[in-house]
Amino acid sequence: MIRVSATYRLKPQHAGSIDTAVSEFVRGISENEPQAEYRVFKSTDGLTYLHLLGFPNAEARQAHEAAEYTREFVESLKPRCDSGPEFTALTLVAGTKAATQ
Repeated sequence: MIRVSATYRLKPQHAGSIDTAVSEFVRGISENEPQAEYRVFKSTDGLTYLHLLGFPNAEARQAHEAAEYTREFVESLKPRCDSGPEFTALTLVAGTKAATQ
């Protein structure tokens, strides 16, 4: 499994404005990438977001990056960001059964 995190911080005037776009984006992933794992978290500051991505292989990751719904989400996100998005490759060290499936 290829695991990646994406983090970004919205400009204060855009607090909460990306939530609908996030939901639509995740729906696109769910409908088109059945093997992908995707979770989105928002910090209590209301501005900082963390996306945790999991792809079964490099081809699945490339398909995700090339998807229209990914392009649309990134285009709507970037002008609202104060920083990021920043992507980091991850290696699972430990977790509970539910978190690692």
